[in-house]
Amino acid sequence: MTSLVFGEKVKICSAQRGFFVAKSFTVDARAQAAGDPRLELLHATEFDPSVVMVPAGFHAIEVGETKVVVNIRGVEATRDSAPVLVDPITSSFRLSGAQSSLSDYVTAWVNETRSARCNRFPSGTAGEGTHALAFRDERTFAIGELVVNDMPVKSIELTGTVQVHVAKAIVVSAFEVAKRGRVITVNVDIPAGQIKAHFVQVRA
Repeated sequence: MTSLVFGEKVKICSAQRGFFVAKSFTVDARAQAAGDPRLELLHATEFDPSVVMVPAGFHAIEVGETKVVVNIRGVEATRDSAPVLVDPITSSFRLSGAQSSLSDYVTAWVNETRSARCNRFPSGTAGEGTHALAFRDERTFAIGELVVNDMPVKSIELTGTVQVHVAKAIVVSAFEVAKRGRVITVNVDIPAGQIKAHFVQVRA
């Protein structure tokens, strides 16, 4: 876009001010700006991206494969008893007297426990790559509160691992805009694709 076209857009929009940012300006652009008090030219200085720090340690994480084992123990079971194996799809599941789905219950529980574990993971200081995070939770029930396949349940234990991929950002461009601040663009490559983010650092 030329400064002349930009100046017309400022006029059409009835804007009080328009800022034209570029690394250099032609003589015509400077003349156009000099004749239009609403148009201001801002010189942008480009920096070598390799010497610019990533703002705020920006990075991305991607949650991958999750493996889970669910152990159900009846009210008569002890810690040494073998856990009961059930099919979460076909099993009868009654919680607090209400018939429900064991599969839906476990899925929601896994998502909650996995999210809590991922939120505790210090991804900002972790190395780039894939990390296996272990998680565990256990829920106990009063007698008769939970019944699976007509068996009163004392507790359900959830153990699992989740793969978390950490990707660090790299600066791909950085500009200092005269009297205004900096604009820094970063890219993050993750297995699912690429993330591009722009940071604007405004000078006070």
